[in-house]
Amino acid sequence: MNFTLPGYNEIELIENGEDMPVTLSNLDQYVSILARYILVETLKSQTSAFREGFDKVIPLQHLKMFESHEIEALVCGGSRDEDWDVKTLENNFVPAHGYSANSKSFKNFIELVSSFNSEEKRIFLKFVTGAERLPYGGRLIVRLKT
Repeated sequence: MNFTLPGYNEIELIENGEDMPVTLSNLDQYVSILARYILVETLKSQTSAFREGFDKVIPLQHLKMFESHEIEALVCGGSRDEDWDVKTLENNFVPAHGYSANSKSFKNFIELVSSFNSEEKRIFLKFVTGAERLPYGGRLIVRLKT
């Protein structure tokens, strides 16, 4: 392994990266550089396009008057505390692997999740999806195991 993008030896992460092997002593540096490349460099054009499009709708300099949670509410809509009543969860959770909406296990699961407080909701969704809120207009497939 060397300081190139895995699977793309022609993309050097640092100058002369193809000639620099990854060792235990520089592993942290490699992981840091690789993460930056993947999370920043590969998304630059998409980020730029998003900013340009967003700026046409709401000039970016106007966003300085808002706190981050206010921008989130403007972009994502609603409050951070979604409605997690039984009906909402039944409409957003899809049972799979032999379970149906009428399965006792699924109904028990829905009842349990509907009783979560705000912090439990956030933790649950972060664990299941990586996001802290229900997907907008989306559905979450719940795979209950026997």
